Amino acid sequence: GWSWVAANELAHTGVTVSTINYPLVRTPMIAPTKIYDYTPAMSPETAVNWMLDIIITRNKRKVGPLGLGALTMYYLLPKTAETIVNASYQAVYEAPPEPRAKTARKQKRKAPI
Repeated sequence: GWSWVAANELAHTGVTVSTINYPLVRTPMIAPTKIYDYTPAMSPETAVNWMLDIIITRNKRKVGPLGLGALTMYYLLPKTAETIVNASYQAVYEAPPEPRAKTARKQKRKAPI
Protein backbone atom coordinates (compact mmCIF):
# COMPACT_ATOMS: atom_id res chain seq x y z
CA GLY A 1 0.00 0.00 0.00
CA TRP A 2 0.90 3.61 0.41
CA SER A 3 3.39 2.95 3.21
CA TRP A 4 5.45 0.63 0.98
CA VAL A 5 5.76 3.39 -1.62
CA ALA A 6 6.73 5.92 1.06
CA ALA A 7 9.32 3.49 2.50
CA ASN A 8 10.91 3.07 -0.93
CA GLU A 9 10.99 6.80 -1.63
CA LEU A 10 12.36 7.72 1.81
CA ALA A 11 14.88 4.88 2.28
CA HIS A 12 17.89 7.10 1.49
CA THR A 13 16.85 9.68 4.12
CA GLY A 14 16.97 7.37 7.12
CA VAL A 15 13.21 7.66 7.64
CA THR A 16 11.68 4.31 8.54
CA VAL A 17 8.10 3.57 7.53
CA SER A 18 6.23 0.81 9.35
CA THR A 19 2.74 -0.67 9.13
CA ILE A 20 0.72 -1.89 12.10
CA ASN A 21 -2.17 -4.21 11.29
CA TYR A 22 -4.16 -3.91 14.48
CA PRO A 23 -6.92 -6.37 15.28
CA LEU A 24 -10.09 -4.94 16.76
CA VAL A 25 -9.15 -2.63 19.67
CA ARG A 26 -11.67 -2.20 22.49
CA THR A 27 -12.26 1.56 22.47
CA PRO A 28 -15.33 3.75 23.06
CA MET A 29 -15.69 4.01 19.27
CA ILE A 30 -16.71 0.33 18.93
CA ALA A 31 -19.05 0.36 21.95
CA PRO A 32 -22.23 1.23 19.98
CA THR A 33 -21.78 -1.87 17.80
CA LYS A 34 -23.09 -4.46 20.24
CA ILE A 35 -21.79 -7.52 18.40
CA TYR A 36 -18.27 -6.37 19.32
CA ASP A 37 -19.14 -7.09 22.97
CA TYR A 38 -18.78 -10.78 22.03
CA THR A 39 -15.74 -10.40 19.77
CA PRO A 40 -12.17 -10.77 21.00
CA ALA A 41 -10.50 -7.37 21.03
CA MET A 42 -7.12 -5.96 21.98
CA SER A 43 -6.89 -3.58 24.94
CA PRO A 44 -5.84 0.01 24.22
CA GLU A 45 -2.77 -0.57 26.43
CA THR A 46 -1.65 -3.50 24.29
CA ALA A 47 -2.25 -1.41 21.15
CA VAL A 48 0.05 1.28 22.56
CA ASN A 49 2.67 -1.38 23.34
CA TRP A 50 2.52 -2.57 19.72
CA MET A 51 3.15 0.99 18.58
CA LEU A 52 6.07 1.45 20.99
CA ASP A 53 7.51 -1.89 19.90
CA ILE A 54 7.51 -0.94 16.23
CA ILE A 55 9.05 2.46 17.00
CA ILE A 56 11.86 0.82 18.98
CA THR A 57 12.51 -2.15 16.67
CA ARG A 58 11.86 -0.29 13.39
CA ASN A 59 10.33 -3.46 11.97
CA LYS A 60 8.46 -3.03 8.69
CA ARG A 61 5.23 -4.61 9.92
CA LYS A 62 3.49 -5.62 13.14
CA VAL A 63 0.59 -8.04 12.79
CA GLY A 64 -1.08 -10.65 14.99
CA PRO A 65 -1.70 -14.29 14.04
CA LEU A 66 -5.22 -13.70 12.71
CA GLY A 67 -4.03 -10.72 10.69
CA LEU A 68 -1.13 -12.73 9.29
CA GLY A 69 -3.59 -15.41 8.19
CA ALA A 70 -5.79 -12.77 6.57
CA LEU A 71 -2.83 -11.21 4.74
CA THR A 72 -1.68 -14.62 3.53
CA MET A 73 -5.16 -15.44 2.28
CA TYR A 74 -5.40 -12.05 0.56
CA TYR A 75 -2.17 -12.68 -1.35
CA LEU A 76 -3.04 -16.28 -2.26
CA LEU A 77 -6.79 -15.92 -2.86
CA PRO A 78 -7.60 -12.19 -3.14
CA LYS A 79 -11.17 -12.52 -4.44
CA THR A 80 -12.07 -15.12 -1.79
CA ALA A 81 -10.56 -12.94 0.95
CA GLU A 82 -12.51 -9.93 -0.32
CA THR A 83 -15.76 -11.93 -0.35
CA ILE A 84 -15.25 -13.16 3.22
CA VAL A 85 -14.42 -9.71 4.58
CA ASN A 86 -17.35 -8.16 2.73
CA ALA A 87 -19.71 -10.79 4.14
CA SER A 88 -18.51 -9.97 7.66
CA TYR A 89 -19.19 -6.26 7.07
CA GLN A 90 -22.67 -7.07 5.77
CA ALA A 91 -23.39 -9.22 8.83
CA VAL A 92 -22.71 -6.34 11.24
CA TYR A 93 -25.30 -3.60 10.77
CA GLU A 94 -24.16 -0.07 11.40
CA ALA A 95 -26.59 2.81 11.16
CA PRO A 96 -25.57 5.34 8.52
CA PRO A 97 -24.27 8.67 9.81
CA GLU A 98 -26.63 11.62 9.97
CA PRO A 99 -26.49 14.00 7.00
CA ARG A 100 -24.05 16.86 7.55
CA ALA A 101 -26.68 19.60 7.32
CA LYS A 102 -28.75 18.03 10.10
CA THR A 103 -25.64 17.59 12.27
CA ALA A 104 -24.60 21.22 11.70
CA ARG A 105 -28.06 22.47 12.73
CA LYS A 106 -27.94 20.43 15.94
CA GLN A 107 -24.53 21.86 16.80
CA LYS A 108 -25.77 25.43 16.21
CA ARG A 109 -28.71 24.88 18.58
CA LYS A 110 -26.46 23.50 21.30
CA ALA A 111 -23.97 26.37 21.10
CA PRO A 112 -24.09 28.69 24.15
CA ILE A 113 -25.35 32.22 23.54
